[in-house]
Amino acid sequence: MSHDSSAQPLPQAIIRRAVPWYLGLLQSPLAWFGLPLLALAAVVWQVKVRDLVYPKPTLVVHFQEGFGIKAGDYLKYRGIVVGDIIDAVLEHSATSDSIRVEVVLKPTAHHLCRQGSQFWIVRPMLGIGQINGIDTFANGVYMAVEPATPSSTVVVKEFVGRESPPAQEIRSPAGLQIVVESPERKGLDPGAPVRFRGFTVGHVMEVALAGDSGTVDARVYIQPDYKKLIRVNTQFWTSGGMNASAKLFDFSTWSPNFKMDMDTLTTVMSGGLAFSTPPQPGAEVPAGHRFKLASAQDVEKKKEEWLAWKPNIEIGAKETAKPSGAAGSVQTPVPMTVTWQSSGFLWNSRHSTEWLVLQPEPGVLVGAAQAFGPPGPDATNVVMHLNGKDYPFKDWKVVKAGGAARCGLGGEAPDRWGALEKARDPEDCRIVTVGKLPSEAVLLAERLKQVENAWEIDAATPIPPDSNGAPVVTKQNGRHIGFLVVTGGKARIVLWGGK
Repeated sequence: MSHDSSAQPLPQAIIRRAVPWYLGLLQSPLAWFGLPLLALAAVVWQVKVRDLVYPKPTLVVHFQEGFGIKAGDYLKYRGIVVGDIIDAVLEHSATSDSIRVEVVLKPTAHHLCRQGSQFWIVRPMLGIGQINGIDTFANGVYMAVEPATPSSTVVVKEFVGRESPPAQEIRSPAGLQIVVESPERKGLDPGAPVRFRGFTVGHVMEVALAGDSGTVDARVYIQPDYKKLIRVNTQFWTSGGMNASAKLFDFSTWSPNFKMDMDTLTTVMSGGLAFSTPPQPGAEVPAGHRFKLASAQDVEKKKEEWLAWKPNIEIGAKETAKPSGAAGSVQTPVPMTVTWQSSGFLWNSRHSTEWLVLQPEPGVLVGAAQAFGPPGPDATNVVMHLNGKDYPFKDWKVVKAGGAARCGLGGEAPDRWGALEKARDPEDCRIVTVGKLPSEAVLLAERLKQVENAWEIDAATPIPPDSNGAPVVTKQNGRHIGFLVVTGGKARIVLWGGK
């Protein structure tokens, strides 16, 4: 066997280590161009494209004055930034110029774009007893917002801003909103106080021209505890001011004479409204009820009379306690009239008196003992008129117990007194009345004086009209303790004297 020296050598295998795909991708020239492009696309998406696909909510607010607001300032709600001001420019129109402010809202603040939201520019403001916007000294002016109520669902993108902040007092839905109209503004401003006997019980929410421009309307909020003071016959006037009168010499007293009446400095400077309600208050008013502001002439003539009114209306939002006792509650009293005749020198005169009594069952009455007694020693033809029927005095079967009595008509009344309970020391009471009379009339313990079988009522306490004989219950737990008796201009509570 011969050896062929010209034969080719056998091929040798080349062994290469396997490279993961991702390392191979980095070694590819495509990676050096693709990855930067991908990063650039992500940045463009984050900065521009995302805003086009998912735009941030924006809104526009128009102001009469800019107060230095500019792009880069903030929109805040309760001290938290909820938007950024991206533009603030002067906008010209054929009728007037205004400041156009464009705001980009945070994603969580989209609910601000609802009808009823209020916007204003916060800047330093100095007023009597208060300094607003003090934080703007350090951080500059900004825009603030008061969102619309949750019930508002109409989306709005353009608003007219307020020139001053709305009244910041918390308004409970249980309060009362009314409108006081005046022929002119008379210094009323949003946030101005509303006072009753010098105490602030509400504030002015907004002042604007009426829709027909015939009057100036002030929207007023009354706090829940005081809304019962507002009645259909309540009188409003502007508070704050000074009245002075002088003459060199008063010959009636042989002395110089000078008189000046001035409200407190805060009242004089801040203004506001005052009101009073008559001793015979009318019905309570619904929300939106309109009142007319008293003229300056009426205030000068009648202010002292208005301030002297004592309506006897309990303040506070607590519900009236239901009377306790055997019957569980006091029945609504019914009106009763007693007529009689008295002999005179030439002829007989006829008289009558009105009472309120309880009728727990047919033919049985319970009330003040005086209602079932003879009107006088010379009274004749005494007749009771009740529910369209007449009952002569001879048919009355009366049983007294202290200042109260029960009366059977045509027969003996059963020994039942309903919910009546015995009372001891004077305490706060309520008068239970009927019809349009104010059932919340209150008699305070400090105005009551204990006498035999009765509590005398201070003469300065206003008494509801046509309430003679009305049941009286305690304010604390509603116990029925007696009846109201008004005779000769004096009032007292006659008490049940039973066991």
